[in-house]
Amino acid sequence: MKQLLLLIFFQAGWFACVLGGANNLPWLGPVVMALFLTLLFRSLSLSFSVLWRIALLGMIGSSVDGVLSLLGVFHFPGAISNWSPPYLVALWIGFVANFEGPLSWLRQRYLLACVLGAFAGPLNYMAGMKFGAVSFGFSLSTSVLILAIEWALLLPTLLMLHQRMTGGTKVFRSPRAVITVSGSQVE
Repeated sequence: MKQLLLLIFFQAGWFACVLGGANNLPWLGPVVMALFLTLLFRSLSLSFSVLWRIALLGMIGSSVDGVLSLLGVFHFPGAISNWSPPYLVALWIGFVANFEGPLSWLRQRYLLACVLGAFAGPLNYMAGMKFGAVSFGFSLSTSVLILAIEWALLLPTLLMLHQRMTGGTKVFRSPRAVITVSGSQVE
């Protein structure tokens, strides 16, 4: 139930980023995503060090989108430059934060992540286009194909990097102790 609520709050952050970007309210998405991250960290009792992992992975995702934006694959209205606007960076950080909780089931399922990314990634950008938060620089079919390839490669790569950064170990912080879970062994 907690994971479902976190996904609902992330989805609210997604809408805030998209609607804020489309309606010249670029601060809206980052503020709502910051609230989502606060909720995620508190409800899952994550340690502060996890924030650096989330920030790094989020910056990788938004940098890939920034490169595609520079190449003219898509454009973000109201963006100061052709690079990723702040609400897109917040969206990426919020998305990869889900690797810690709601999307943790996807870890080490790289083929599934590849297929899921190829379908879900472009669908999100098409939804963003319908709301006016992004426009495509090429035909819809070409843009969707590029996004499908991006996401088919990027989602499993981010999951692999996440796994590498955690060393296969997840640390939960509780008020009483720090519990390290490595494989099936609890230390």
